[in-house]
Amino acid sequence: MEGVIKEMAGRRVLATAFRDFNVRLPNSRRRDATAHRIRINSKWYCISSWVLLIACFSVSLGCTKKVEVAVLPIVPEKHEHAAPHGGTLVVLGEETYHLEFVRDSVEGKMTVYVFDGELDNFIRSSSRVVTVQASFERSAQMITSENPAKQGSLWLDLNAVANPATGESIGDTAMFEAQGDWLKSVSQFDGLIESVAIRGRTFTDVKFNFPRGSGKE
Repeated sequence: MEGVIKEMAGRRVLATAFRDFNVRLPNSRRRDATAHRIRINSKWYCISSWVLLIACFSVSLGCTKKVEVAVLPIVPEKHEHAAPHGGTLVVLGEETYHLEFVRDSVEGKMTVYVFDGELDNFIRSSSRVVTVQASFERSAQMITSENPAKQGSLWLDLNAVANPATGESIGDTAMFEAQGDWLKSVSQFDGLIESVAIRGRTFTDVKFNFPRGSGKE
């Protein structure tokens, strides 16, 4: 027990001696030691910065590898129009104007409307009559002993319709109509418009199919 006490006492003496030595150390020597530590830390900071910079540069060089990007072909958007009255559209020129054919199977009537290229506005025509040659396959009811032909061809004269409410008159209207009993039973035919005049321009021999249209939409 006495030996342990002596050992502890010796340790206290050494600790006290080191503390006293540090306290008695001159201020100039303390400053020199601090400056030395700062220089060492600065040196290591510079070395670390250069190592980090070199590493970043190496990574950037590795990232300059050429990357191939697949370019998808541009598909042109399909240009379509909806018929305002749910009829069949026929294009005149390079979509300069449109004709819309609307069939009334109950009344046996065909109505034609004249529109601009975008189907936004009615366009008046100077034509008084628009004649259409319709070729179709005759139904069993139409085939008789007097006329046994399976293919039929009829002329449809669409007359200009005046409308006092809009100021339209014969020769200055956007609406044409024709009546025919065969329109009650014939729902499909190949049409040929002889001519139609619109704003000083005449369109002739315009082919289309009813009810598919002119096929240019």
